Amino acid sequence: MSLSGTVVVLTALGLEYLAVQKYLRDSELVRHGTGTVFEVGRVAGTAWRVALAEVGEGNRSAAVVTEQARQTFDPEALLFVGVAGGLKDDLALGDVVIATRVYAAHGGKEAEEGFLARPEGWAGSHALLQTARHALRGPAWHQRLNATGAPGPRVWFKPIAAGDVVLNSATAPLRGQLHTHYNDAVAIEMESAGMAHAAQIGRLQTLTVRGISDRADGTKYAADDASHQPRAAAYAAAAALSVIRHLPLPPRSDTTTSPPSASPPDEPGPRRNRTVITDDNPTATDLDRAADRLRKDVLSRARHAVARLELQRPTLIEIAWKGSGRPVQPSRDVLGVAPEELMGTVTQVPDTCRQLPLRQLVVLGAPGTGKSVVAIQLVHEMTREPRPGDPVPVLMSLSSWRPAISMREWILRQIRQSSPGLAGRWRFGVDAAAGLFDEGMVMPVLDGLDELPERLRGRAIEAIDKVIRDGCWLLVTCRGDEYETACGAGSHLTRAAVVELEAVEAKAAIAYLTRSKLSGDDRWNVVFDAMREEPGSRLARTMASPLMLYLAKTAYRAHLTEPGELVSKTHSKEDIEDTLLNRYLPAVYAEDPPTRYREAPAKRYLTLMARQMRRDGTVDFAWWQINARLTGPLVGLAFGSVWGWFLHMLFGPMLGVMTGLFAGLGGWVAHAAVRYDLKQVYVPKAAEHGPKALLHRYALIAVASALAVGGITALSAASWLMGVVKAEGQTAWYYGTIVGAASGTATLLGSAWGSYQLSRSWFWLTRRLPWRLPPFLDDARELGVLRQIGPVHQFRHERVLRQLGGAIVEKPSRSVHGEWNAKWQRWRPLLPAFASLSQVGSALLGLAVVSLMYVSSTKIELRYQSGDKPRYFVDTSFCVNQVGSSCTGVAIWSWKLPQGSSRHTVWLPGTLHGRSIQGWDGRIAAVGCAGGAVKVTLALAGEAPVAFTLSDSAEVPMKDLSEPARPERRPVSLTLRRLDDRPCSLVVEWASPGLVDDGLEPARKRLGVAAPAMTHSAPRKESLVRVPRRASWSARAMMESAQTKRL
Repeated sequence: MSLSGTVVVLTALGLEYLAVQKYLRDSELVRHGTGTVFEVGRVAGTAWRVALAEVGEGNRSAAVVTEQARQTFDPEALLFVGVAGGLKDDLALGDVVIATRVYAAHGGKEAEEGFLARPEGWAGSHALLQTARHALRGPAWHQRLNATGAPGPRVWFKPIAAGDVVLNSATAPLRGQLHTHYNDAVAIEMESAGMAHAAQIGRLQTLTVRGISDRADGTKYAADDASHQPRAAAYAAAAALSVIRHLPLPPRSDTTTSPPSASPPDEPGPRRNRTVITDDNPTATDLDRAADRLRKDVLSRARHAVARLELQRPTLIEIAWKGSGRPVQPSRDVLGVAPEELMGTVTQVPDTCRQLPLRQLVVLGAPGTGKSVVAIQLVHEMTREPRPGDPVPVLMSLSSWRPAISMREWILRQIRQSSPGLAGRWRFGVDAAAGLFDEGMVMPVLDGLDELPERLRGRAIEAIDKVIRDGCWLLVTCRGDEYETACGAGSHLTRAAVVELEAVEAKAAIAYLTRSKLSGDDRWNVVFDAMREEPGSRLARTMASPLMLYLAKTAYRAHLTEPGELVSKTHSKEDIEDTLLNRYLPAVYAEDPPTRYREAPAKRYLTLMARQMRRDGTVDFAWWQINARLTGPLVGLAFGSVWGWFLHMLFGPMLGVMTGLFAGLGGWVAHAAVRYDLKQVYVPKAAEHGPKALLHRYALIAVASALAVGGITALSAASWLMGVVKAEGQTAWYYGTIVGAASGTATLLGSAWGSYQLSRSWFWLTRRLPWRLPPFLDDARELGVLRQIGPVHQFRHERVLRQLGGAIVEKPSRSVHGEWNAKWQRWRPLLPAFASLSQVGSALLGLAVVSLMYVSSTKIELRYQSGDKPRYFVDTSFCVNQVGSSCTGVAIWSWKLPQGSSRHTVWLPGTLHGRSIQGWDGRIAAVGCAGGAVKVTLALAGEAPVAFTLSDSAEVPMKDLSEPARPERRPVSLTLRRLDDRPCSLVVEWASPGLVDDGLEPARKRLGVAAPAMTHSAPRKESLVRVPRRASWSARAMMESAQTKRL
């Protein structure tokens, strides 16, 4: 039979025994060595095992059997259940009395002046009384006994008197004695005093449950005949079993027992029948074995933490605590205990959790007061020496929780991480972690609620309160101000008592340091004397911090050191702390026990982080802050190389170098600007992702951005080569793929994740960061050097930050989250890719600048040579719409043709660019003579002329040559001849005059593409630019001419 927790129920009469016995299932008999028989069975609705015995009447027999039950079962609780006589008129027959105190009614002395009482009493167990108040509030506990629907019995929580005789008289001297000396007693019986006395000696929790069967006034036997006694016994049994069902979950022991042996009454000491579970034990369940595996794994981790923090070298600092006076406590009715009654030291926290009716506790404290030590100590003690009823405590850091997963699932993940062996489904079942948690066999120890982002703390509290049900154990640690703020916002743990750690008193500090030094070592005497003489001195206030006390012990352990230097009157509290904190990192990253990182490299890593925080003007540190000075130039080089190579391949080295410089400079400047504003990563204020999850998230974003940019670039480049340059599809896609892949790579390097990888690789090569940063940050957090707030880390001690980085940002002007105001929030879906998009955009802007410069170089200016010299002017009418920008207007040559006249003008080309001449630039129009027409003939020496007719009010683009012409300096002519006989003058205007060469010719030659065929009548492609109606035709000519060049 497996012991999972036992409650002993004693009765005096047979009908009381039967009233309880009917609730037992699968019972068996267990005999004590003296012959006392206990019937042991299970009760429906609870996992508690109930041992039932009938002791007979009288306090003496009750005391004897109580001690035998303690020896045999070592029970968690002992209840005496039966009937009693009522002493107050308020009590009705059938009512149930729960004894808050038991009086020994016959203790006293008979003297001439009368009976002189010597009162003796025992208070009921606080935990059991609170459980009873909770269990018996409503009518549910007695409804099965009251099928008629009549009002059921009332429950009274009052004292009871226990005598050695049956009281059945309203006038007996005993009645008067009870009224005089035990006036608050509402009932009388004959056994509870003996039980309470024996239980007090054996340190058992006891509770008396009595049903009122008579009024102890001479009507007892009439009441018994009226069946009041069986009814009272039934109500008392129902109330007792309801209390047992509402007790906190019984221990799912990691042990099994054989049935209790019959030990003789004179055998000394209590007996715990416990043996270690073995895999071949057929009575152990899968959950029993899983709990044992989890306990061993948790204990191993806890021992490592205790050794690393030197919590038992030589002893633990006695940190005192008491119930918090902040407005954060649930009501006393809920807790079952008043906050002012809660007090103790750190070593007493496990026992406090065991004694709390609801088994839930919140530990508050200021920075450095030892909150995490409390959590580690509790886990270590409860796994090293588990008691019956103890769950397995599992330490969990709340800083890693995010609302993306439920609190229950997060807790299950923590359990699995604490004991990976639980995954063995054939050994422990399908989901051992879920089974252990659902059965209340795990106690979540949630450390660092304050390390969550402020906006998540309230949500975390609500989630914890919902998932930790009644009867489940819980411990939460948090800074006091942060928890009070969360409670003020409407979130609190509704079933958890709240205590707060206090500063270490001078007496306790001296005791700790005394135990830590060698016998006869008098170097500390001057320090002890100073602390005793001035408990409020700077030194004593410094030693009130457990951290400083530990550092003092560590710093002055060697005989060559002198602790007396701490007593100097010239030292301020800050000076003393600085002196001790110089030993902080050597103490934390000690070689014994070994840590993952040694002191020297750890100090280098932390120094880099501190200096990065100082440079950025923040108090937070995030992985995206890691930025080597060469990262920006490398990102710029990546973008410049992509487009520099592409244009070099198409147009030659000069344009390639210019493009590389401009595109690279744009990428570098964008990287520097984004880095300066700390906008590499978009983190909403809710900060729903931790640092690791955010790093993985931005790795995916970086890859997705690189693929998107690379794909779009490849498609655009290939389409342009095929559509404009007229390259073959295979050639176009070949170069498009190359430039797309290179562009995607540059985008990847310029992303937040890519920049981090470049920077941390450089810092790893220079030994200033580990290759894997997240494990180092986790280790520093576990060691207490850093604390995690959402996706960022902070130094727990500002002076350590100052010592490493040289300065503390008192009022940080910036945040690592970046300043994303309302206008940015409209683009929220794109903000995670902001760094990549800004750098790609800046690189493309540089490319566009070079392209415009190149396009402008495709125009060949004309210089007047001979013939009719045209009138020259600049049309600026279009500039009216160019508010806030410069506008140079459009150059126009104008000829006036009267009726029957003609004009002929000859120019010479200006600077030639070595590319074939395509034709004439600009647009030409005729105005001023309705019905007029003019023939326009364009000629380039050595080439076929181009002629067309231009009517009044018509506007057409200039024409191309039928075949590209060699770039030679030869005359260019324009001939105008009137074709109509209208008696008015026609004005012909040529806007943006000049020649245009083939800017794509170098690319075609390099790709082996022939120049496209040109037809005489083919007009230029119409402009895509829309010009307002009020703009002059010459302005349109300028814009469309520029657009034509781009095309």
